[in-house]
Amino acid sequence: SALAVRSIANYVGATVRATWEKPELDAFGIPYGARRLAAAVLKANRDVIEISRSSNQHRGMGTTVVAAQLSSRSGLLHVAHVGDSRCYRLRGDHLELLTQDHSLVNEVLEQRPELADEVLARLPRNVVTRALGMEEKLRVSIRSHAVARGDRYLLCSDGLSNPVDAESLAETLSAGDPPERTVARLVELANE
Repeated sequence: SALAVRSIANYVGATVRATWEKPELDAFGIPYGARRLAAAVLKANRDVIEISRSSNQHRGMGTTVVAAQLSSRSGLLHVAHVGDSRCYRLRGDHLELLTQDHSLVNEVLEQRPELADEVLARLPRNVVTRALGMEEKLRVSIRSHAVARGDRYLLCSDGLSNPVDAESLAETLSAGDPPERTVARLVELANE
């Protein structure tokens, strides 16, 4: 996880100037900022694979990831993710999950939405189908969202989203505490 964060931050830092020289949208209407963030995640994947292959201590390592970057030019928040790390947005009193887990259950539902709940219940719930370090070819999900005054965003792993329910997440985010206090409270909730 630390390697992925460092790799993404390095890539974003190294490409700042090139990004400002481009228009906000590419020829296909896709924000360059979103593409850049996805490219950063792909670079992190290559780095994780390289370390995993070259070090017995790190063989087989992998991680899920969610990353976000605000474009000051467009007011869009670009979100890239792989696996079951999540991005939530609290707007007013409404908590919205902005990412969809790359999980076995979700992939089965995409291909077979008619399956009975009893069949889906037999599937393992904690199997992710995408993660950094799994394979060299990786699909990164990217989306861009308009930001509104007062929005609060939460990026987290399943270490928070599994043990803490959405109502508790929303209540903690809506308390209006500074980010450091909000994070501390969320960690407390996950540990409880």
